[in-house]
Amino acid sequence: MDQQTTAIDGYAQLIGQRIVRQLALEWIQSKLPNEELTFVDCLNVLNHVQVITQDSRQTEIIFEQLFEQACRLNKSSAWFAQELQFEALVLTARNRLELARLYLTQSQPVDDAALDTYLERLSRRIEDSPLILSM
Repeated sequence: MDQQTTAIDGYAQLIGQRIVRQLALEWIQSKLPNEELTFVDCLNVLNHVQVITQDSRQTEIIFEQLFEQACRLNKSSAWFAQELQFEALVLTARNRLELARLYLTQSQPVDDAALDTYLERLSRRIEDSPLILSM
């Protein structure tokens, strides 16, 4: 790897860290019901999403669209954290349906809440995401 590539990679990583900090600040200052989530908790979740996506812009797209949904539906910060990670994993799994099914089968018990989450995940659309739904 040459010096120019190394410098570009370092700059991209710095931008990614700034975006994650900005999103974490927006999250912690929001009106989402908060179960004593700290700024560091938000940073950790977003850093995990960033590691999964490997793309600052994609992390930001997922955050913005899920954040809008969470606010509109008065969802909790715990729900938001869980769904951020799910949406990031959809990008790597390349199959929303199969990933949602996997999460459903891991739910104990498979109750109305688990089924609601499953259906919610299948119907969600993250715009500008390369994957929407694979069946």
